Amino acid sequence: MDNLYSTSLSEHKGTLSPAINFLISKLKDLGVYTGGKLFDGDTGRVAIPITIEVSLPSGGTVDDIDIREVEPLLLMVSKNYYPFIAPKVHSDRKDFPKTRLPHLYAVADQAVLCINRNGQNDWFAEHTIEGFINSIKLWLYKAGSGLLGTDGNEFDPTRLDSYNGIHSYQYNKLYEIVTKKNSVAPEFNFAILFGSVGANSKDGLSYKSFEALPLIALKVTLEAMAELKKLKPVENPILSILCWSDKEETFSDYQTDLPKTLEDFENFCDQFSIDIKLALKFYITNKLNTRRRIPVILALKRPKKIVGYEGDVEFLNFTILGSNVQGMKIPKNAEVKNQSHIEPFTSELASRISGKENREKILFLGGGALGSKIFMHNLRGGNNKMTIVDKDIFLHHNLARHSLHSGRLGKNKAVALIKEAQDYFEVQQTKNLKAIPQDLLTLEASDFNEHQVIVDSTASLNVQNWLTVNPNIQNQLLFRAEIVHKGTLGLLYKEGKDRNPRIDDLVNYTYFAALSYPEIEAWRQYDSTTELENLPVGLGCSSTTVLIADDDISLHAAIFSKLISDTAKVNYGYVYLNNRSDEFPYIVKSNLVIVKPFENYACINDKSWNIRMADGISSRIHEASSILKPKEAAGVLVGLVNYKTKVVHVFDLIDAPSDSIAECACFYRGVHNLPNAIDEIKKRTGGLIGYIGEWHSHPMGLDSLSGQDRSNVAELKVINDKVPIPTLSIIVSNGKILPFIFE
Repeated sequence: MDNLYSTSLSEHKGTLSPAINFLISKLKDLGVYTGGKLFDGDTGRVAIPITIEVSLPSGGTVDDIDIREVEPLLLMVSKNYYPFIAPKVHSDRKDFPKTRLPHLYAVADQAVLCINRNGQNDWFAEHTIEGFINSIKLWLYKAGSGLLGTDGNEFDPTRLDSYNGIHSYQYNKLYEIVTKKNSVAPEFNFAILFGSVGANSKDGLSYKSFEALPLIALKVTLEAMAELKKLKPVENPILSILCWSDKEETFSDYQTDLPKTLEDFENFCDQFSIDIKLALKFYITNKLNTRRRIPVILALKRPKKIVGYEGDVEFLNFTILGSNVQGMKIPKNAEVKNQSHIEPFTSELASRISGKENREKILFLGGGALGSKIFMHNLRGGNNKMTIVDKDIFLHHNLARHSLHSGRLGKNKAVALIKEAQDYFEVQQTKNLKAIPQDLLTLEASDFNEHQVIVDSTASLNVQNWLTVNPNIQNQLLFRAEIVHKGTLGLLYKEGKDRNPRIDDLVNYTYFAALSYPEIEAWRQYDSTTELENLPVGLGCSSTTVLIADDDISLHAAIFSKLISDTAKVNYGYVYLNNRSDEFPYIVKSNLVIVKPFENYACINDKSWNIRMADGISSRIHEASSILKPKEAAGVLVGLVNYKTKVVHVFDLIDAPSDSIAECACFYRGVHNLPNAIDEIKKRTGGLIGYIGEWHSHPMGLDSLSGQDRSNVAELKVINDKVPIPTLSIIVSNGKILPFIFE
């Protein structure tokens, strides 16, 4: 009995909650608690003694680890918070083999079993008491059978039950320092790491470490730290010690009793042949103790790779509290605190968490509300190769729906977003994150060439026109994102291979698609009758904008970001429609409209104009011509004209009206029901798609306009100039499409 911890505990005599009484009754039913004394445990817990029968291998435990057929345990149960805080499982044996077993918490004296490594409280909430006891039995069985370390034959790191602050650094970077013996000087087995005290560290015991410093850099670094401390007292620089053994031996024992004083710490380090005394002497002699604490990281060589990263070195973190430092010595009773470690945010960690592998370098045109959110989604997905172009300043009214926060007010949007991104990756180089705080129309070829993907979120027709004719866009994949119709409809356009379909093809095709998609028709109807809001942003100042809530922008930005990542390598072009219903319960529906390449024709009489026909238009023209041959065939072209880019888009044909007359040498196009058909198209597309010209065939093989054609063009031009649109006449002759245009 003297071998049990419970013999030194006081008997519990108070009342217990109904939940704990129910637990006790269940433990009795399961035969693991016989009804003996209860004890007062640690920190407001009651200790319930239980005994667990363990199934052991018939030939004895593996490696003679002392796991017994009947194991005495103590369930430490919170008096006030059970069952929301799970019981802790302590061994009641003082001689439990805790240094030889993984999945134990590092606490003083008692061995504390790690029953479930992820979220003990959540795990307990999902399981019955029977399941909890069975998990304890399974843990003990595995301990006796040598099966606790089943993580691919890897070494389980030390599990901390409690700690004081967090030390943040990249495991792989420290592993490289240790394995390459990148010490502060060749004769030492320790490195000095430059870092800082965490800005949100209330107790001053949370740190970030970045780089190892050579001896020749220490003096300059100390001088710089002194100046930085004056300028930025919130997050002060600090130097840490990283120590390792000069021996090649590995250590397989687990550390559960962590040191509390400097004397304990020195003895602890001696177990691993780490000369901490020499490291501390160097640290103090060179006056590196600029603060009243000394962060120390111990590197322990393990026999296998560590669970969670590719190295076989485990790092344990401590802080020596140096407030009692006198002269050049630290008192032996100086307090030592153990700490936890966390991997800092890097692109690799972000990629692993989000499951994203896409790493195309992206050029963002516009850093407004939508663009900033797509940018931040990519950043949090691990992409640290992005450029933002925006000349605007981040103003107060932008706070309503932008990704930036109030600390960036008054800054250029592009610069502020990139600074935000750099703050995310504070331990990683960010040379591939770039801000261009200028008008995007001034971009040069070099700005495009270094990117694989371009994302335009400006919602600007002028930018669309500029992108359409920009010769600097060669092999880049172009996306355009916008949100319309009061925020209910999100549109993402993606160009196809070799820029076909092109961005203007896609945007204009979407207007035409109002004839097929009710959500687009509703938008076009709304847009044609609604003016942009004039939003007051200051005395006498206003901003013309569309009023859309932040949640709507976030809704569309999230799916746009995923599509940009997931479809960056597909060859086809598309328009993606993300539509939210206007009324509760706000149903969201999506459509992917794949758009086939357009056919492009330069006008015969004016090469500055191009006719771009949607897929299937030319074949319909040829088919209609063939059916009426040897008579002429004709019809009306439906589409849209852009004077700035000098492009006519043809999306549909209207057959010649029933009152038309076809002859071998001419065609008299009638008018029956034609105005009504054109008006219906205009109405449903918000006035954007309509009549744009005529086509007719020359079955006799004339590859130019006839005299009658020229006379017809002259008559049509008088009418079209009033719209205004150019007069387009397409001739079909000898299997060729021959467009003629007259401004």
